[in-house]
Amino acid sequence: MQFVPVKNCRSIHKAAVMAAFFGPFFTQASIFTDGTVPVQAPTMIYGVNVDCLTPYGEKLGSVFMEGQPSEDAQYQACHGIFVSYVNSLAIAYGCKVTSASWSDVRTYKRTHQTGLYCDMGTTTSIHLLGKASEVIEKTYCPPEELPSFTYSIKNAEGDTTSCADPNAIPMFDTCPAPSSAILPAGSNTADEMCYSLADGSVCSVSRRSSGTYTFSEGNCYAVPQDNFELPTGQDDGQGCTDYGSAKACVTDPADVCSTGPTIDGSAYYTCAAGCGDYNGEFVCFDDDSAAQEETDPFEQDNPDSNDDGVVDTSDTNRILGKLQSLTNDGNASLRQMKSSLDGIKTNTDIISSFGQGLSEISKGIGEANAKLEEQKEKETYTTTLTTPDKTLYNGLFDDAHIAEVKAKVEEKKEEMKAYIVQVRGEAAAILSVTVPNAADYQDRTLTLTQGSFDLSLNRFSDFFKLLAGPIMLVCSILAAFILLGGKDR
Repeated sequence: MQFVPVKNCRSIHKAAVMAAFFGPFFTQASIFTDGTVPVQAPTMIYGVNVDCLTPYGEKLGSVFMEGQPSEDAQYQACHGIFVSYVNSLAIAYGCKVTSASWSDVRTYKRTHQTGLYCDMGTTTSIHLLGKASEVIEKTYCPPEELPSFTYSIKNAEGDTTSCADPNAIPMFDTCPAPSSAILPAGSNTADEMCYSLADGSVCSVSRRSSGTYTFSEGNCYAVPQDNFELPTGQDDGQGCTDYGSAKACVTDPADVCSTGPTIDGSAYYTCAAGCGDYNGEFVCFDDDSAAQEETDPFEQDNPDSNDDGVVDTSDTNRILGKLQSLTNDGNASLRQMKSSLDGIKTNTDIISSFGQGLSEISKGIGEANAKLEEQKEKETYTTTLTTPDKTLYNGLFDDAHIAEVKAKVEEKKEEMKAYIVQVRGEAAAILSVTVPNAADYQDRTLTLTQGSFDLSLNRFSDFFKLLAGPIMLVCSILAAFILLGGKDR
């Protein structure tokens, strides 16, 4: 049995569930492009896709490289893919590879045993081919300024067009409430999967039994799971639809559900396991008897919540108390989410203002460049290279000018000769010495208040005169010795 909300005896939350299930058949705006979910532009880089090829031109894979890499760098980027390809090549008789290495950037050599008994060896050189495409633009998440915006929103070609915060998206998507509807399993087998709606919402679904799934609490934006493929059913002609894994039959809730409390206008019923809403109708899956018990407090197998053996008002009050507690928790979470969104909005406004500033700067630079281009067009310069006319120099160096220059040269020569004679005379006067003719020495007299004093050598003249005799005697003796000879004679 299952405790589920029912507004009337034919449908449960029809509007939300019909939008979820019939959405794929109608054109809907995406929650990521209509302003429902806050998004940011992705990070953009430029580079090339390098195709890694076999020697025969077969494409093994491709590698994206940022910028404009050199040819050697492109080959090196393909090394991992190429080695995997070479290792997959069979060797006759299953002989072993003894060594393998790159002999250069595009040649891979593999040495292996050969022969029937693998008793010989051979080395095979295999050449790698690579081909780079034109420079392309590549986008990815997150933006540099918002590292939490890691969820990529892609277009039909698989290119990232914007980024969103995976933990904030569930507040804005259109996924039905957990356990509010049942999905036929079809060929899906995983316990946890992700079901994509037409508006871009990605809802978490979990396996209830071998035949059905139901919406669950998971976050497919933050933790991706395998995609849930909605099966196509076949009408069995008896009012039921066979989905292979289970058969769904439209059922009156009154036949399989018992009356429960009414909360916020919704009547809660205790219904048989395997029954619930699908495609806007209340159905029961006949092969769903082994459905797992639901643990959501909104859905209980036993309406007698206090286990007193009687379903009465006390049970309803207990359930309402749980509902109130969950409501309070939900309100607290919503307030916290609102605070986070306000912070995101503030950052977004700052980034937007910064972007507007950059736009104005870019506009100003563009106008300046336009002005410069206009100025360049107005100012034109023509430069020609020709042989100069040497006859024009004759007017500068005629006979009259030459005579004038020669006269000035002669005038300067005469000035230099007179100056040289003057310098020589002054130098001779400074260096000349006048020898006195008189016998006496030059007088040097100092006159003071007390009297005059003779400071010249004249005061020693009598002494030097007395020396003349002895000196002449000595010189005569020396002369005699020289003339007459020494002791040796």
